[in-house]
Amino acid sequence: MNKATKIVIGIIVIVVVILLLDSTKKGNAGPIKIGVIMPLSGDLAFLGEPGKKAAELALENFPNKKNKYELVFEDDQFNAGKAATAANKLISVDKVKAILTFGSSGGNVVNPLAEKNKIIHFGVASDSHVADGNY
Repeated sequence: MNKATKIVIGIIVIVVVILLLDSTKKGNAGPIKIGVIMPLSGDLAFLGEPGKKAAELALENFPNKKNKYELVFEDDQFNAGKAATAANKLISVDKVKAILTFGSSGGNVVNPLAEKNKIIHFGVASDSHVADGNY
């Protein structure tokens, strides 16, 4: 299995886990938004675009949806500064309940923002510090 395939499979698994974590909650007024930050343009778009399609496919095929879910995608071009800007927008404007990041650089800058705002954060990354904290 090549690296891109492993990343796409990982993204599918993470989206399903987020959906499962939230599927037991009731009384949500609108759709539950999940932010996804990945390189959708630039040199690594060849990884981000299949990841986006994988996340959309995972949501589309998620069984027994008790709630409505919406994926909100942001392009960080695999740049930590753009990932931070994207996370701030997802948290303050889009009001996401969870964020998925791709890569250690973006994951490390999003981690403290997710912790501060008590937002679930999943990072597809090689650096274990992306998973520091409670969220």
